[in-house]
Amino acid sequence: MTFAYNIIANYLGRLFTIAAGYIVIPFYIAYVGEAGFGVISFYTIILTFGALMDAGFTPTFTREVARAPTGEHLPRLLASMEAILLVALGLAAWLVIALAGPIAESWLGSSGQVGAHEIERSVMLMGLCLVPQLMSPLYTAALLGLQRQVIANGLLVFATSLRSFAVLPVLAASPSLETFFLWQIAANLIVLLVTRSVALALLGKRPFFFARPDFRLFLPVWQFSAGMLAIQAVASVNTQLDKLVVSKLFSVEDLGFYTIASTLGLVPYAMVIPILIAALPRMTGFFESKNFRELQKSYLMLTAIVGALAAFSSAGIAFYTDEIFSLWLPDVDLPQYAGLLAQLLVSGGFFLAVGSVAFYVGLACGHNQTSVMIGIVTLILSPPTMAIGASIWGITAVAIPWLIFNILNFLVLSIRVVGPRVGYCSVWLALATIALIGAAGLSTTALGQRIAASLDFGALATLFLGCALAALMIGALWLLIPRLNAAVSAKFNLVEVPDVMASSSRAAPSSAQPESL
Repeated sequence: MTFAYNIIANYLGRLFTIAAGYIVIPFYIAYVGEAGFGVISFYTIILTFGALMDAGFTPTFTREVARAPTGEHLPRLLASMEAILLVALGLAAWLVIALAGPIAESWLGSSGQVGAHEIERSVMLMGLCLVPQLMSPLYTAALLGLQRQVIANGLLVFATSLRSFAVLPVLAASPSLETFFLWQIAANLIVLLVTRSVALALLGKRPFFFARPDFRLFLPVWQFSAGMLAIQAVASVNTQLDKLVVSKLFSVEDLGFYTIASTLGLVPYAMVIPILIAALPRMTGFFESKNFRELQKSYLMLTAIVGALAAFSSAGIAFYTDEIFSLWLPDVDLPQYAGLLAQLLVSGGFFLAVGSVAFYVGLACGHNQTSVMIGIVTLILSPPTMAIGASIWGITAVAIPWLIFNILNFLVLSIRVVGPRVGYCSVWLALATIALIGAAGLSTTALGQRIAASLDFGALATLFLGCALAALMIGALWLLIPRLNAAVSAKFNLVEVPDVMASSSRAAPSSAQPESL
């Protein structure tokens, strides 16, 4: 029952956070304007890069707490991580503040709505926001390690409400970027104090407990921490590269519009991640026990579920972009490229979502090198291709490499990571499943759009009809595909022994943790 509660809590917490992001965007634009929202969007870039100062501590501490929930070394390990993280984030904050002037003048530039001085002050406040906001995940890691995910998600809802919703009346009274970021500093400090107090209480310590750091405790965990840092660094940079290119080559208003389109583009990925996180321990257990048949079944079932959710959401956004924008941002004068940009980005989001199945299978089997190498190649090739495309075809061309690399990453991860561990026949069956579900989602959504257009429905009714038809078709396929997979596997004897299990010289890593680099 606790496991079920944790899954529900993870989903509700993440859905609340995602929904909050969509709800507050129209209010932010109304209070600070399109250019002001572009500056707020730039904070997400700084926040992502600042998170690298975590150095893999958060997943490492989660693992250590899970391994020994009552361990006497945990408070001292936490204190050691606190000390290092505080110094690292302090340096990051100082760097952002020191570079605020050049960022405002040479990178973001001014606009008709926001001047260079206001942008500079906002960037300086961003630096101050970093420290309390990026310290909090370390304490959340303790809650996750203790399997207190309901409490962790309750704190996530509290933090999101304080940062996103509680600032709205403050902005209504004083609509400025400085007001927004001053509130974020205060909210982040409150969240930090509350989260730390709860984590320490569950570890059996007082809310204001401080232990002496003992850096020798890092010796047994540094390899795991380094491996997670490498994955986090590559993933963080790659997810923000497109926005970084846009912020340099285009106006701050364009950055805001690109962020809006990118928010829509990540919907398919956001919908499936809670499922994959919940499935990871189960797949890890199958791999550790060499229960190959159940691992195959889990992979194929996850492919069907993730494919259905990703196809439904991406097809709905791609075909009903105009209706979504008219309902979501009715008072915002969006540029002509917004619709095409959102369609390109959500197409990439679809392949990011289905490719995540292969990524999590790799984590369950203790493998992360391929993901890191793919990320490094993407990191090297993406900026020049984005910049060249943008200089020739405009801002929409920035999204084309995002789409292409997500397609290639999905195929490479499926073949090179899943194939040797789950079986190549299962991979081809999964690819066929995704193709079938994707085609069903596109065709039924397009049909719904044509029917609604012929009946001259309004935006909301048009969106509802198209989504209902797509949901019915994809739902029917999702129910049918597991039976088809079982029938095909039995007829063609697709149950094969994967390479890593056939080889006696290669055993699964302990606890199926990602291998260090």
